[in-house]
Amino acid sequence: MGAVKVTGYAGEHYFEAEIVKGEIKPGDIAKKNTTSCLVPRRS
Repeated sequence: MGAVKVTGYAGEHYFEAEIVKGEIKPGDIAKKNTTSCLVPRRS
């Protein structure tokens, strides 16, 4: 569990974010109100 802060956009369907609390791993889902975002694997 953790928290992220959105820092920008990376295309039409992606956000850039920094981890501000805890641990976020690929496959986790970041949620806020009615919006969610899957944390992708880095290539």
